[in-house]
Amino acid sequence: MPGMGGWECLKQLRAADSKLPIVITTGYAGENLPERATKEGASGLICKPYEVDVLLRTVRELLDKSPA
Repeated sequence: MPGMGGWECLKQLRAADSKLPIVITTGYAGENLPERATKEGASGLICKPYEVDVLLRTVRELLDKSPA
């Protein structure tokens, strides 16, 4: 994402497709991060470090919820 931060990337993805499932991964543990991620349009949030099975499970759950 040269020249673009994560929040801007999320905004651009959401603008391109409002139904696109988007998972944020972050090493930042700031207050209200889950609330902000939801407000900004993220479908899920995973905090680093995480196990691969957590990522896979999160992606699977979001894909299962998404319309075909």
